Amino acid sequence: MNILFVDHVCHKKTRSADFFLDILRARHTVDCHYYGAHYDCRIPQDKIAAAELIIFWEFLPGRFKIAVNGKPCLFVPMYDNEWGSKWQWRRIARSGMSVLSFCDALTRHAKSCGVKNILTVHYAMDPSLFPQNSGDPRKALYWDRGNFAESTIRALFESDALDELVVQRDFLSPEEYAAFLDRFGVYIAPRAKEGIGMAFLEQIACGKCVIAHDDATMNEYVADGQTGIIRNFNAPQKKISAANIQIVRGNIRGHADNLYARWLQEQDAVLPFCESAAKLPPAQCGGPSDVLRYIAFLLEGIFMRIFK
Repeated sequence: MNILFVDHVCHKKTRSADFFLDILRARHTVDCHYYGAHYDCRIPQDKIAAAELIIFWEFLPGRFKIAVNGKPCLFVPMYDNEWGSKWQWRRIARSGMSVLSFCDALTRHAKSCGVKNILTVHYAMDPSLFPQNSGDPRKALYWDRGNFAESTIRALFESDALDELVVQRDFLSPEEYAAFLDRFGVYIAPRAKEGIGMAFLEQIACGKCVIAHDDATMNEYVADGQTGIIRNFNAPQKKISAANIQIVRGNIRGHADNLYARWLQEQDAVLPFCESAAKLPPAQCGGPSDVLRYIAFLLEGIFMRIFK
């Protein structure tokens, strides 16, 4: 089968979708189309014509045109990319697209909006591929990506819980980043929401204590106080102690193995699901009812930006 994989060029650099492409390439030919502007992917017609299945990773091809009419389409959304809209999901449900989700919260929302053909899986990394250096439990790293102020992060901890909290703002090469991380036994997940959560999943695989904001996908991968620490960063009810960190460190290696074992089981369903999507009727978008849904989607977005 010829699969057209459509993705933003940023993921070509981060390679965060490579594991998914490897699954597809195990049995099928995959042609990748990368674009640089959100909602302006401009897929060449020859690529569309050759495709037996089109997969959109994280972004749909346009705000109005959400699928390619006449072709089976599959959407892989990310929870951190504003997928709280009801009307957008109703349009997706009406289109007939299949959905592959990496987030339980996203799946529940999609189903509540009428999406029926959806598969949920939970990606995890192989701990054997990472150095098992759990680092110093009294040193913590926060990679600041603009979601939380440094003062907010420092307020999470009891005064004697850490000897050092480092806030990193610069981007490092993969080699520099890996060497830098070796020092720290505590990793603070950098974002308020995640699509999959590659950064914190990697640190779980390395055996570090991960502290994360109480939202998906982070709170779907760890049990607070046992295999990670979950707090509402903006209004923590309880400060983090050194004892909290030590409990997690005692459990994290077994937890990392369990997460990876779950993924190995779940990934077996990914390729059959994609293959079944290719056999469904082509996606259907447009018509008066879809125009009305699009207008409702735009009004909903304006309302959320003003009042949220």
